[in-house]
Amino acid sequence: MKNKKRTVMTYQGEKKLEIHLENDILHRVAAPARIQYKNKKIVSEAYFKKGYRHREDGSALIEYSQDGTVTYQEYWLHGHSIKN
Repeated sequence: MKNKKRTVMTYQGEKKLEIHLENDILHRVAAPARIQYKNKKIVSEAYFKKGYRHREDGSALIEYSQDGTVTYQEYWLHGHSIKN
């Protein structure tokens, strides 16, 4: 049986981190399993499948500047880094 959880961590009322777990490991289909926030904006997103960094249709780790511009990306499949 799948046990899915979404946890949001806040500091002084402001969202800082959102994680999605399935059976207590990072996992989310078609969306990031870990999202980090700063000043109410997304600063990084990470995609995981069954606890492993993974994304087939784009980068599995994305970092953003405060204006929303992508500043860094990594590509991963089944926990293995894929060089561009």
